[in-house]
Amino acid sequence: MTTTPAKDFAGLRSRLLDDTLFWISITAVPGVGISLARALYIGWRPVMLLHVALLAALWLLWLNRRRISYHARTLGLLGVMLLAAFGGLSQLGPVATAGTYVVLSAFVGILFLGEKVAWRLIIGNALCVVLIGVAASNHWLEFELNYQLYAYHPLTWLHMAWNLTAYASVLALMGWRMMQWLLEHETELRLERDHKQRYLDTVQTVMVSLDWRGHITMINRKGCDLLGYQESELLGCNWFERCLPQPLGMETAYPMFRRIMSGEAETVEYFENPVLCRDGKERLVAWHNAYLNGRNGKIAGTLSSGEDITERKQAENDLVAASEAAEAASRAKSAFLASMSHELRTPLNAIVGFAQMLEMEIPGPMTPPQKEAIGHVLNGGRHLLELINEILDLARIESGRLDLSIEAVPLAPLIDEVVALLQPAAAARGIVIRQSCTDELHTRADRSRVRQILLNLLTNAVKYNYEGGNVMCSCVAIENTVRITVVDTGPGIAEELRSDLFQPFQRLGAEKTNIEGTGIGLAICKNLVEALDGRIGFDSHLGVGSCFWLELPLALPAHKMPAKLTAGFSTADAGIPCKGRVLYVEDNPVNINVMKHIFRMLPGVELRTAENAEDGLMMLHDLRPNLILMDINLPGMNGLDALKAIKANPRTAAIPVIAVSAAAMPGDVKTGLNAGFLTYLTKPFDVPTLLGQIRTILTTDENDA
Repeated sequence: MTTTPAKDFAGLRSRLLDDTLFWISITAVPGVGISLARALYIGWRPVMLLHVALLAALWLLWLNRRRISYHARTLGLLGVMLLAAFGGLSQLGPVATAGTYVVLSAFVGILFLGEKVAWRLIIGNALCVVLIGVAASNHWLEFELNYQLYAYHPLTWLHMAWNLTAYASVLALMGWRMMQWLLEHETELRLERDHKQRYLDTVQTVMVSLDWRGHITMINRKGCDLLGYQESELLGCNWFERCLPQPLGMETAYPMFRRIMSGEAETVEYFENPVLCRDGKERLVAWHNAYLNGRNGKIAGTLSSGEDITERKQAENDLVAASEAAEAASRAKSAFLASMSHELRTPLNAIVGFAQMLEMEIPGPMTPPQKEAIGHVLNGGRHLLELINEILDLARIESGRLDLSIEAVPLAPLIDEVVALLQPAAAARGIVIRQSCTDELHTRADRSRVRQILLNLLTNAVKYNYEGGNVMCSCVAIENTVRITVVDTGPGIAEELRSDLFQPFQRLGAEKTNIEGTGIGLAICKNLVEALDGRIGFDSHLGVGSCFWLELPLALPAHKMPAKLTAGFSTADAGIPCKGRVLYVEDNPVNINVMKHIFRMLPGVELRTAENAEDGLMMLHDLRPNLILMDINLPGMNGLDALKAIKANPRTAAIPVIAVSAAAMPGDVKTGLNAGFLTYLTKPFDVPTLLGQIRTILTTDENDA
């Protein structure tokens, strides 16, 4: 493991300090000897004895270098040199020798103690030299000494020459040692930089390092390839000026960078911005920033890792555009289906309504051929209505707009209800439907959707079965799920057709028979089961039959809820008296005609009609009806706004209002019920159900009166 430059330099300073102590101690021995000789031949001077004490101190510092701390040795060396310098000056020794000591002490201070301490020493030395000079000039320092002999004695010149030569050599030695270290360290740094550069060149992301001025100090091969420059063309250049599009680079990004470097703005770890390549093209790059610390905790530069995300961003933008286009197409499809549903339900209302009244032998009995023809008309209308509902269901599922009301649903009564609905069709073909489900089994699901799934599966089991066949519906709890199984004794499904079974509009060859169907039912079942967090599957054997199963989440039995009362009507009810006034607001003449024929079965009830909401509201004050039948899509004011006006008037707020509309989307029904309609009937409505609800409301109103 290599040491950091700071640790290397600390070791170098410690070694240089020991070497400096040793060589100064060696060179001081002859100097002190010459100084003592001067004292003996020229004259005794007590200050000269200071040199002996200082020499002893130097040797003590060097010999005890392992036991004395770094700073103590440094201060000791500085103290010896300063005493030698100022002692010699105060003794009026050669100024050049004293100056050598002063320079040497300043050098030692800078090298071993640091910049601040060194400057203080230099200033202190200069002040001391000035004070000694002032003292000497004013004769504050006087000694009994033959200055001529002292100044021109050969020992004085020998002493001065030795000191200048020896201590200059010590300075040169220290400088040479430092230069050697710097050269070696520069080589190591260059090698280390080359190793890092080779490593960075293998990195598959752009790597860029900037100094505090924004100049490029390092960039890897990936970055050069992205920008289209050679490394030598980028090093030292301003990144924001050379590599960013203008004016973004210098007017926006660079001022922010300088604010971050100065600590005026918070650092940014991640950002995206375009870079300008040599060929003039722009590439979008996602950057991850790391900040390099300098002295005093300030930021010295950045090291950034970048990834070219131009293609990815373009793909994301294309995906968003495609998603928006698909969403718009989905909305357009939903709007189209809703519109088509409305337009198809309006004529169907007339077809099914008149056919039901004829089936109920109104206005009179029919011959068997007539009854058969009416049956065909009703079957065709109901089949067309079923197709409309299935297509709308499939569109809602595919668009993700399926509304679910999750609750604990008891399975036994739900299966009984579905089986009861299918019994007439099964009995007509001699098919026996049996069910086996305990009252304790509940599933956590949407009741209406489970009913729809069961109705689809059992309808298929009856429709695609043999004459006189059997259908078995059972349910059983398996761990945390409920498995519902529908088994038939039909012809089965061929192996090569099974992969298409749950695909929309796939009837697996049944389209060549006289069995009616759309091929949508099983696709809807699969999507509904998955939306309810369940699974669906099947097993089939040719000539034996098929077994369809679905698994739904198991739920604890809920408190038993009272069953909904459904109002019905039969020809026998026609003789029961029923009185009242009903206002029907409808703009379609055919629907008005259908309703008039229906109300002939209620001879005590007066039916009045209005072709728009405005006329209907004006009629309320004089007519005071017991019930209002309101279409939603009306010219001018729509049915919802008309309902608000009715509820806002205290004189009419209590009148029950039933919505009768071809707008059959779940959102339309929910909006209508939330607005305050008593109930919401979708066209084509079931005539007996409508008559039953009218009779119930008018009878209740009459009793209340």
